[in-house]
Amino acid sequence: MRASRNEAERGCDPWLSGRGIMSRVRLASILLLAASSVVACGNNGGDGARSTVGSSTKNTAQSTSRPATTTTATTTTTSRPLTPEAEFDARAIREGWAKSGDFRTSSREYDGPASYIKFICKEMSGPEGPSGLSRGERMEVEWKSHKAMFEAGVPMFCPEHAQLVKDAVNGTVNRYYGNGSYFVPDQIVPGTYRTREPVHDCYWERAAADGSIIDNGFVTAAKQLTVTVGRNDGAFTTRGCGRWEKVG
Repeated sequence: MRASRNEAERGCDPWLSGRGIMSRVRLASILLLAASSVVACGNNGGDGARSTVGSSTKNTAQSTSRPATTTTATTTTTSRPLTPEAEFDARAIREGWAKSGDFRTSSREYDGPASYIKFICKEMSGPEGPSGLSRGERMEVEWKSHKAMFEAGVPMFCPEHAQLVKDAVNGTVNRYYGNGSYFVPDQIVPGTYRTREPVHDCYWERAAADGSIIDNGFVTAAKQLTVTVGRNDGAFTTRGCGRWEKVG
């Protein structure tokens, strides 16, 4: 009776019946197949991740090993050419004609060797000053103080006065002779002299080496006087006649 009951129970239980056993087998197969699929997907996903990581690492290595490209900006500086004045100033310092800071005034009448030469030349072009010196004598004074600089600079910046420098170099400066006595030929050379301005109460005198008078004159008023100093004269004296200039 007990066996029959078990059989009856198996017959009534679908999992214990033959059909139930077959259903369980199918279910197990389905689960096994699903599990295999999950494992396969997991493996493929891992390979993909590893592939992605490897590719990223490779790209990073290539990026690291690739030399960096540096763009350098090129700046072009255009320098202005030096002016003749600036070149001359540099030469004056280089040649030792002047030092840095020489020939400069606070009023900026001139601010360097070239500027100073042009300033002197401007004086030569204007009216003669009250100093009583001729233009040649004025240039001679500057030339004696700065010989090389004036010999190079005057022909460059004021060629119209280059002859004055030549006269200073050669000792042929045209001089003016005002009040005083001048020994021949040390202080005044023989030649013909003429007054530059009208005269009033003028006295002139030519004397021999011993002081005796060779010729003289006293003039109350005259527009112009001319006197010749001889080779054998010892001295020439003038008083109140203004300035005498050699004309021959």
